Amino acid sequence: MSTSGPSSRNARKRAPAPQTAGAGAPLVPHLVGYDGLAASFARVVASGRLSHAYCFHGDEGRGKASFARALASFIETGSFTPGPAPLFDLTVVSPGEGGSIGIDAAREIRRFLWQTPLRSPRRTALVDQAEMLTHEAQGALLKIVEEPPPHALLMFVTHALDALLPPLRSRITAVYVPRRPTAEVRAFLV
Repeated sequence: MSTSGPSSRNARKRAPAPQTAGAGAPLVPHLVGYDGLAASFARVVASGRLSHAYCFHGDEGRGKASFARALASFIETGSFTPGPAPLFDLTVVSPGEGGSIGIDAAREIRRFLWQTPLRSPRRTALVDQAEMLTHEAQGALLKIVEEPPPHALLMFVTHALDALLPPLRSRITAVYVPRRPTAEVRAFLV
């Protein structure tokens, strides 16, 4: 996983001390097979080298959006397991009634990201089903990715990475989420 971009040391708030799982306990108990990725991101967050934009991509139905939410939880609370309280520094955008994510949603993301974080070192915007972004919305988000606020984190989730325009795709850190082995899923269910 490449980690370039503004670091969290520019942020006003420090990340909460991460809660570690006990020996053998999963970091992300509600998701199968994400402990390695969670551990990698925990190290990146702790080192202050979290990038300003990521795209989680891979086959549909693999838990990419759930992991992105868990990462936002970790950044805000120190735990990958979302608690009962809402995350104040996270907004989630997904396709509307028309089946797309348009320019108005991109403008709302910009407004949200430029606000000061309440509890977290980062304001996080999660774009679920990013393949549904219109070209205009992608252009607006490209401007945010090129000149992000120092405390911004923009996460895209998609099963079709190629649906993102090349200029946007080239400026975000892509994280491939592979299929989980059947035996691993079976062991979790049993």
